Amino acid sequence: MVKHIFILLVLIIALSSDANAQEWQGIRLLHSTCEDVKRIFNLEKCEYPATSFQFGDEFIRIEFSQCPCPINYTSVYEAIHWNVPKGTVIEIYRNVRNVQQSSEFNLNDETWIKIELNNDQEGSEVYVNKVNKGNISLSAINGKIYGVRYSPSSIIDSHLLCPKSEYKKIEIPDLSAYWNSTYRDMSFEEEKKHLDDFANKMMDVGHDSVGFIVVYVGCDMEKSKGSLRLKRAMRYLTKKYGKVAKRIKTIEAGQSVSFGVDLYVAKKGTPPPPVFPDVYLKVGNKLERK
Repeated sequence: MVKHIFILLVLIIALSSDANAQEWQGIRLLHSTCEDVKRIFNLEKCEYPATSFQFGDEFIRIEFSQCPCPINYTSVYEAIHWNVPKGTVIEIYRNVRNVQQSSEFNLNDETWIKIELNNDQEGSEVYVNKVNKGNISLSAINGKIYGVRYSPSSIIDSHLLCPKSEYKKIEIPDLSAYWNSTYRDMSFEEEKKHLDDFANKMMDVGHDSVGFIVVYVGCDMEKSKGSLRLKRAMRYLTKKYGKVAKRIKTIEAGQSVSFGVDLYVAKKGTPPPPVFPDVYLKVGNKLERK
């Protein structure tokens, strides 16, 4: 698996605006922080990049900003980035567990645009509110709402958009030639389990196997962290698995939204897996608008 790729569908309908679409339960998009979320919902802490919790009959997921503005990035789709401090609320999703017609939203109102989805679930629909310029979208089945998503508007909040950055479109690569596993930042004891599985897979494939360890550093991390983590992993693998480690190649892939390691096993002669790095501003630096 390549680095985690977020696919963003942006629906913008330009009519009039409504400031209330920017706020739910006192949480204001692009302004509220983890401290606000903890205070309003009586939580002890926030998880990043998103924190989830029960609120009445609903399951709530609140996503926070993680990175400075990108200088360039790679993705399947061109995305919107927000020039707000790390830890700022950028999206709210409400999962209504009991699928029903919500009294909160009148889908028969002409302000809602209905988009039918072509998927395995018959009757799947998305509703986007024209008045709120796409800030609120509803997921429904045959008109019964089960999900509510609050997203910033690139029209209402244009002053908080990151300057346009260089975007490189990628196609999802064919990784059928590789065994693959991915993990994120964790304790060394947890990481050892992934490395053991990796080495055992190489031995299962046989003496003509080759391994690749690809590391991405988070957008707010020092680049040296990637090198240090690779060296630690290789010391562990060399000490425990000996000659197997000699068939492993390490790759420092660059920056991503968060720290991550991709492990690959393939037959000898298979080229290294593709990497898709991003480049972000250092915290505190500014990028001039074009």
